[in-house]
Amino acid sequence: MSSGPRRRRAGQEAEGLQESLLGEDYSSSSGPAYGSRQQQIIVHQPFSVDTFIRFVLDSWLVFIRTLSRCMQSLLGGGSGLSLPLTQAERLEELQERLAVPHNSANPAHQQQLRELWALAFPGQPCVALKTPKWKDMGWQGDDPGTDFRGAGLFGLDNLLYMGTHHPGLFSQLLHKTQGSRADWEYPFAVAGLNLTFALSEVLGIAGSSPGKLPTTAAGRAFCALLAESDAAFEEVYCIAFALLDRVWLARKASYMQFNAVLKEVRGRLEAALQARPKSIQQLRQRLLAS
Repeated sequence: MSSGPRRRRAGQEAEGLQESLLGEDYSSSSGPAYGSRQQQIIVHQPFSVDTFIRFVLDSWLVFIRTLSRCMQSLLGGGSGLSLPLTQAERLEELQERLAVPHNSANPAHQQQLRELWALAFPGQPCVALKTPKWKDMGWQGDDPGTDFRGAGLFGLDNLLYMGTHHPGLFSQLLHKTQGSRADWEYPFAVAGLNLTFALSEVLGIAGSSPGKLPTTAAGRAFCALLAESDAAFEEVYCIAFALLDRVWLARKASYMQFNAVLKEVRGRLEAALQARPKSIQQLRQRLLAS
């Protein structure tokens, strides 16, 4: 399954050299020549102790992290689980993303909220990050930045992923277009944040250190899905959100029953993952088959 282009983590800047150490190509024929030999000019950059130390430390960190992943792959981290390198790297990236808190003062995080606004309210410009209009998307107040808590920035990433990769599902859940709805519905955005945190708990990766293997049977089974896509978590999240809406309708639930509905969704999701689906599509069929 293609997950589409992935977003760079908020605030992350590209690292590495920005230009060649030799500058222009001095091997061209424009310089003076003497017989058959051509004069060559070599330009040396000033030596920087700070740059050298940073290079050594960065290289050592990459070596240590790669060695750690290899050891976990060989030994399973004491859990009986051994991951191929690609899955181990994707798991570590997922854990790093889960650990990033939302920061209302971060311009990159503000931009992501504006992108979510554009998905939810197409044609309506986002004129303010604090406005009662956010409540129409299912935030609890005028400022969505106060709702993130345990979900962190990844909760926003998941909502954006669904709006970008599954716009039909996003619109259906936001506008509650399926079935007979309650007078007091669950709030879409806050429900999404709750799902992000609940799913991370089901997988046993909530609050875990990067590189640490999942602590639950469902999480260990989920690792197999990472081989299929680096957006496996986001895809399972979308499946879980669709399931939540179905359970909500089946129970004829109202706002006060949200926690009971979420508990049932967690149980079904855990059982489906423990059955070790061979693909994300198979997991979807098991949970959402009519």
